[in-house]
Amino acid sequence: MCPLWTVKERIPSRALTRADSWRLHRLSEDQQEILAREQVVPGTPDGFDADEVGSDERRLIGLLAGNGRITAAEAGRILDLSQSTAYRLIQSTLRRGIVRPRVEVEPAQLGYELEAVIALTITPGAIQAVAGELARHPSARYVSIVAGTSSVIHQGVFRNEDEMADFLTRDLAPLPGITALQVSVVLRMLRRYWLYREDGRFAPDSA
Repeated sequence: MCPLWTVKERIPSRALTRADSWRLHRLSEDQQEILAREQVVPGTPDGFDADEVGSDERRLIGLLAGNGRITAAEAGRILDLSQSTAYRLIQSTLRRGIVRPRVEVEPAQLGYELEAVIALTITPGAIQAVAGELARHPSARYVSIVAGTSSVIHQGVFRNEDEMADFLTRDLAPLPGITALQVSVVLRMLRRYWLYREDGRFAPDSA
């Protein structure tokens, strides 16, 4: 696992869930509620423009993208700013939603060794409902409504072939409007989130 920072996307998309938001479902609802209390509440700190990203913030974002564990003191030294100013910049980018921290999780390292991309052809009236249902499925790393031969793309992770078979026959089959599907099993992941991989881990020259 590796801590990363994701810059907020401003390009419209029909993706219902994204791979960088995938979570391993091991916490109870009570545990999730406790963690949710510690989340940063969106808002604009005093002294910062809600819509403007300054030059210092842009430089800070570059540092966070390269090292998710960097401290305010380290960022201040690199950017030639005081520790307090660097801390306020970090808090500003967090509270305004410009960046958000996440932990990079490779499913294969946690027992989810089978990854598949499932392209579904769905009747127009059922596309939104099916895509929404798939986005809520625990296997979903990425679900998107697309234009073309297929209507919805579901990128899922599974522990083994039996678990994927259960998904196809038990969870997917009852959904309305599905007329065809094509399953592509991922044999080897070479790059994810613009970073090169080796055996599911960061390649040495890209970490």
